Amino acid sequence: MPTLRRAVVGRAALAALAALLMSMAGLAQSQINPGMPLYQLHGSGTSNPALLIWRVMDTMMAPTKPKIAMSYRSMGSGAGGDEFTALNSSAFSCGDVPISPTNFNRALQQNNPMMHVPFLVGSVSIFHNIPGIGEGLYLPPCTLAKMFRGEISQWNHPEIVTNNTHLPDLAKITASIGIVHRNNGSSSTYALTHYLNKACPGEWSGKGQGVGVTISWTSIPAARRTMVTNSQTMVEQIATNPYSLGYVESGQGLLAVQIATFLKHLALFFFKCNIALHLIEHPDLVKACKAVGITPPSRKKLAYTVLDEAYSEVSKDGLLSSNAVMFLSFAWCGRDAKNQWPLTLGTYFYVRTNLAYLNETGGLLKLFLSYMLSDDVAAIMPEYSFTALPKKHVFALPLGASMLNLPLSPKATPPPIKRAALQ
Repeated sequence: MPTLRRAVVGRAALAALAALLMSMAGLAQSQINPGMPLYQLHGSGTSNPALLIWRVMDTMMAPTKPKIAMSYRSMGSGAGGDEFTALNSSAFSCGDVPISPTNFNRALQQNNPMMHVPFLVGSVSIFHNIPGIGEGLYLPPCTLAKMFRGEISQWNHPEIVTNNTHLPDLAKITASIGIVHRNNGSSSTYALTHYLNKACPGEWSGKGQGVGVTISWTSIPAARRTMVTNSQTMVEQIATNPYSLGYVESGQGLLAVQIATFLKHLALFFFKCNIALHLIEHPDLVKACKAVGITPPSRKKLAYTVLDEAYSEVSKDGLLSSNAVMFLSFAWCGRDAKNQWPLTLGTYFYVRTNLAYLNETGGLLKLFLSYMLSDDVAAIMPEYSFTALPKKHVFALPLGASMLNLPLSPKATPPPIKRAALQ
């Protein structure tokens, strides 16, 4: 059985982390929720790195419960920025695009400017769910642009079929294309629309389509489009709705592909072993085996053997094997420049330059950010199809080092901040 979650750090590092967290005293005034533990840290923002952030938070909370509670709401870069500056309901936010000028200026007007702390590079990919069509679907940029603005509405459209002669079954698929798109303020929409406009401007902005984190999707009939609020629901929507097409952070889409492939192999192996699983502990069989000196395995052991064999097949076939039945598959965005991916985003934390107003939550935020920028977390980023940003680039930001070196004391005052350094 594959282990989907690995420990981020060793026991000694976790023990040290727990000691630091538990050494804080007092209440985190602006973050406290009476129904939750004593020390709390809550953030919100882009859904792309949400799985990684949740894993890191789980690791930090594991040795410190019930004193520590940390949460991250997966809602989109734009909405997270609004919560961070306008509503002040989160101690930090996270986005795959720079925060909007409106929110940046709002933070300045509140006499507590904010800064961007970059920490990883990720990508957005386009996924489809066409029953019977696995990997190998080729959709040129101009074709994709026509699909995402509604001009091409069926999977057997001549333009799609002509570019996929290696997939003859496409011509028989008369189903409509269901477009799944993100809510307003999505960095994934930013990546998709910038790519389509750069690659085929005549079929995107030339046709009146917008570019950015928020665009209008009304050119697609309402019956053929579905809006989702984060990357997790995007994956779910594509996976559960045949003939759909959408876009999502690559790692989360690929994880869904891997799980689907594993379940397919698992089903095959269980089918092969179905009779054995039902009979393995039958009294007559056990008695017959013992008579000849054989001890049959338990149902549990046999089941684990089946799981191991299924996982072995996934590893042997490869993630995108031509033999695998994919519920979610890549749609190529170009035949050239195979070592490059055009839908690439850098991800930032949005944080205030002065964390003293958060009291002990400020100290907890500092620990969280330091941990997210550590080698331990960088080591697991490839599991989510992310690349850690080199530290020399992280700490080269104005104020980056001074903010991360803030002492834990809630009464500590950071070095004076020059407004010009933030622009």
